[in-house]
Amino acid sequence: GYLERNFGVARNNNSIAGLSMGAGAALTLAAKHPNQFRQALSYSGFLTTTVPGAQTMMRFAMLDAGGFNINAMYGSLFNPKRFQNDPLLLIPRLRNTNLYISAASGVPGAGDAHYLPEHQAAGAALEVGSNITTRVWEGAARLQGLNPTVSYPAQGLHNWEQFGYQLNRSKPQVLNVMNAW
Repeated sequence: GYLERNFGVARNNNSIAGLSMGAGAALTLAAKHPNQFRQALSYSGFLTTTVPGAQTMMRFAMLDAGGFNINAMYGSLFNPKRFQNDPLLLIPRLRNTNLYISAASGVPGAGDAHYLPEHQAAGAALEVGSNITTRVWEGAARLQGLNPTVSYPAQGLHNWEQFGYQLNRSKPQVLNVMNAW
């Protein structure tokens, strides 16, 4: 409505991207609204939120981000809403969506040197978790016939350096899919 009338934003020609926990949300929104989003991108996302151990990793990420409580999202560990919003379980609904997923190794690179040691340690742990869940998601997606573009840099932590790197790396794909050159 409003964005379409005032800014020319189309209801059916959009790309959505997210980083960290927002990356899973971007894939979830694209899966639940396939007529609105032609493309979804995940930068260092946590893409398997209901497999064993995922809740612990997400709890750590939310505590690290400011002491947030993961149960405020969907309630208890067994709430059905957790399963309804797991990007891993929504893969079939992304069949006609252009996909880009990425996660680095968790090994610090030159661009990470200016971060404090405690931030590097947290960034390493979070990126390793993101890398594992992204690779699991990729494997499941390929088994179901999807062909996402992937990027797994050998170095990079869970921080703005990595997110910006992936945004720049995926920019041509966004422009191509959205016919926005």
